[in-house]
Amino acid sequence: MLLSAGPDIVVDVPGDSRVRFIIDSMASYVVVDGCAFEQAVMTGQAANPEFAFLFDLRCSEHAYYRWRLFSLASGDSLKSWRVEPFVMVEGGPRCCTPILHCCST
Repeated sequence: MLLSAGPDIVVDVPGDSRVRFIIDSMASYVVVDGCAFEQAVMTGQAANPEFAFLFDLRCSEHAYYRWRLFSLASGDSLKSWRVEPFVMVEGGPRCCTPILHCCST
């Protein structure tokens, strides 16, 4: 078990379904194609507000994106994930995942 520090990061699913689709798609591609893909998108979409979550490290959409990357890389799917709080990096904050509803999309 990893030790955590600092306040918990509460991860919420974006309320806007388009934003969620963009983030979920981006995370799915990055898990398969790696950081080079993420960097290419960041370079090509820097002025696109739909990709602001890649640059604003304090916004809730960025927390969702980082959690989604970790979740997918850990074997979770877009429709089902572990709901127990976890620590990504020892000494880092604990992440509290979104609640998994039976009807999540």
